[in-house]
Amino acid sequence: MHDEKIERFDPEVLRQLTSGDQEIMTVVVSAFLSQYPEHLENLRNACLSANSPQVLFAAHSLKGMATQLGAANLRKIAAGIEKLAKEGASPSTLLSLTDALAQEFDELSKLLARLH
Repeated sequence: MHDEKIERFDPEVLRQLTSGDQEIMTVVVSAFLSQYPEHLENLRNACLSANSPQVLFAAHSLKGMATQLGAANLRKIAAGIEKLAKEGASPSTLLSLTDALAQEFDELSKLLARLH
């Protein structure tokens, strides 16, 4: 069984990205926490306007940000949105997954706040 904390956030990925430098880790986490909501809002707006190219771009960006941080659940949901958008899923389906992505981000934010 996987540790829920590791599925939500694997600190080893962040350590590797920052070569273990605590200051850089703090900067990376702060940047992630401040930038992710804006990208999430862009995804939500793209879903609401049924703008498939923008949904794909926003989901791909969110997936990349999550991957770099080591946020496996977040990456998985964003990848699912990207895949379904490529397959032509309905805006309501994509919006529902965007809500799940926002909820996972909220949970991750709480976890990251406890780690600092």
